[in-house]
Amino acid sequence: MLSLNQIRSTLTSRIDEPLHKKWPEEAQAAIVILWGLLIYPQLDIDLRKQWNAKGYIEKAHFENLFETYSEDYSTKQLLSLLEKNDYIRIDEEQRIQSGTQLFSAVHALRMYRFFRSSVLSRQLFQALQKTSSSS
Repeated sequence: MLSLNQIRSTLTSRIDEPLHKKWPEEAQAAIVILWGLLIYPQLDIDLRKQWNAKGYIEKAHFENLFETYSEDYSTKQLLSLLEKNDYIRIDEEQRIQSGTQLFSAVHALRMYRFFRSSVLSRQLFQALQKTSSSS
């Protein structure tokens, strides 16, 4: 029979600090932004109806949004880092979808409450609406 410590040693994802905790601030901010754009609409019924949530965001739309928040970190570097570590997946049509790590990187209950009442979420979706209507 395995001891508790032996079992814990096999659960590296729960013991080790998540990769994104060591990343630059811009990358961590991007995770929150992407969570808000890709996962939050699936959780919020009102938003899902209003935005007809598709489960993806156009890469160009994200690049436009991210430029506002990033000064030193290039969007190309960021997307490469997030895709390499399965926080996002970019398909052949240049659409960004949630990767496995994006679901586990953010405490959904805490973020849902925050996003539901935040100015940030309203600004993100207003900016997204502007960029999609100008396309």
